[in-house]
This record gives sequence, structure tokens and C-alpha cells, in this order.
Amino acid sequence: MSPLLEVTDLHVSYGKIEAVKGITFRVEEGEVVTLVGSNGAGKTTTLRALSGLHRPAAGTISFNGTRIDATPAHEIVSLGLGHSPEGRHVFARMTIEENLLLGAFLRKSAKRSELDADLDRTYAMFPVLGDRRQQAAGTLSGGEQQMLAMGRALMNQPRLLMLDEPSMGLSPIMMKLIMTTVAELRKTGTTVLLVEQNALAALKLADRGYVLEGGKIVLEDTGANLLINEDVQKAYLGQD
Repeated sequence: MSPLLEVTDLHVSYGKIEAVKGITFRVEEGEVVTLVGSNGAGKTTTLRALSGLHRPAAGTISFNGTRIDATPAHEIVSLGLGHSPEGRHVFARMTIEENLLLGAFLRKSAKRSELDADLDRTYAMFPVLGDRRQQAAGTLSGGEQQMLAMGRALMNQPRLLMLDEPSMGLSPIMMKLIMTTVAELRKTGTTVLLVEQNALAALKLADRGYVLEGGKIVLEDTGANLLINEDVQKAYLGQD
């Protein structure tokens, strides 16, 4: 059986600057896979290429057996690849519920009862959103906006959810909540590709991980093995 997501020799450039330099990786259905690395390693650029927001210069991207590296972003979402972006990007003047319903915009055939059921599941996952569903999204804290961004992506019922730096700028308590939510998503069958600068949290959660440096993959292994890798410990876990 083919991987749910398969990336082969992917190159992504910004003008003359090559940000991603021929990376190859896969995500199997039901896995949590993480990309870890420092700022500028190419993690966010990779996710933007996967979701169609930045066209690759070379290489192939296949999702659920279909090549998508030349597919428009809105069609990629329709195929079941969700993206919760770095920086959250919620619609500040719209309510929480309006933001969530936007996440299901492409589900044209969905009945209102089905959307309401998905809203209820999101509110059960993030009770604070349910309590404030008519509140403007811009009034939420950073952690609450991250919950909203994740919930919005889940409203499209993705087969694979890409999370870009979900813990960035959050308190330790809120970061733990977000990571616990990712673990719960895996239990419900959602496949997750996690980009995260907090390597310790990401690798503890991940089935497998890839370490990016300078736009290249320099290490790949199970999350457990990368946690005890001496090079990873020195470079990303603050251990000598």
C-alpha cells in the first residue's frame, strides 16, 4: 500500500534562493510524523508547497495516490489535506463559529445537521471555543486562536492535518494542551504532519521524525530513536 503522503526530491525556491533542496519523505495513514529543525531549515516552506501555496521548482508530491504538485490549493484542500498555518491567521472580526464554518466552505454537499455535528465535536475538543462561539476571534488569546485554527482545519474532515508551529508563543500549559489534542486526534484516526520548533514535545508525540537543516533532511528515524540521538540532543534538545 502506498503512503498517504509521498514527497520525492522536492525543491522549493524563492527567486534565486533555494529553500528546500531535494527532500524525500513519507507519511503513512494513521501516523504522526514530525519535521524538526531550526528557523530557516525549510519546514514551513515544505508545508506551503504541500498545500499548494508555493509551487515546487522540482520533485513530486503525491497524496492518497494522486500527484498534487501542480494542483491548485483549493483543490488540494478538497482532496482531504488540511493545513493549520504558522501564525494562526484567524479572521479577527468574525465570530469563532463563523471561522469554523469557513473551514467547511468546500463541503458543498454537507447538510447543516452534519456541519452542526462537526461543530459539536470541535467544541467538545476545545470547550473554551464552545463557551465563546459568538465572540470575535480577534479577542481570543494566542492559545485560543491556535485551537480555533486547528478546529477550522478539522471542519473540512481532512485525511491528513498539517500543523505548522502550533506551540509557537504559547505558555507551557497551553502548549501541553495543544500537544495532548494532537495525540487525541491520532487516536481518532487523523493522520498528522507536525512542524514544530519544540523538538522535545514533537518527538515525544511522533511515530517518526525527520530533521531538516539548511533545506535538507539530515536525519530520519522513529521519534523515540531521535530523542536519544546524541546529535539531536545537542542541537535541538539543549543537552550536552
